[in-house]
Parts: sequence; structure tokens; C-alpha cells
Amino acid sequence: MSNKIIPSLWFDNNAKEAFDFYTDVFPNSSITKDSPIVVEANIMGMDFIGINGGPIFSAKCDHIIHANIRKQGSIGSCMEQALRWRANTNAT
Repeated sequence: MSNKIIPSLWFDNNAKEAFDFYTDVFPNSSITKDSPIVVEANIMGMDFIGINGGPIFSAKCDHIIHANIRKQGSIGSCMEQALRWRANTNAT
């Protein structure tokens, strides 16, 4: 882990699925550790932790990942994948 502060996101047992999505959408990204409780990923050079904590906390918060992408084609590709995922999952 290279960040001094590492964002940790709580999931209801689907952290791997979420990070699979993020690493598919954003270039130069990969999952670096996958266990039943914790998933670690590097997304465009920034480390993240996903915690499969279950439904104990039901906070309804959103998170935003801002990607500094220079190439116009890359921006369109990321947006298309994100919109396709949103349509397929009924995310709001």
C-alpha cells in the first residue's frame, strides 16, 4: 500500500464484485489482495480497501472516484462502462 491514507469502503459481502468493476473501468488498475473479509486494490495508482462487513451498518452513503484521465477516448470508455453497469444493476 503506497497511500498514507487509504480509503476503506464497506460492502455487504460484495467487495470483490465492486473492485472487479472498478478495475475493469479504470486503466492501470488491479486487485492486489482478495480474501473473504478484505479486498485490496490499486486503482490508477491509488490504494483502496474493500471490507466485506455485511449488513451490520446500513448507512446510505455514496462515494465518488474522480479519475484524472487525459485521453478523450478513455473518458468515453469509462463513462460507457459505468453507465452500462448502472443500467444492469438498477443502481441509483
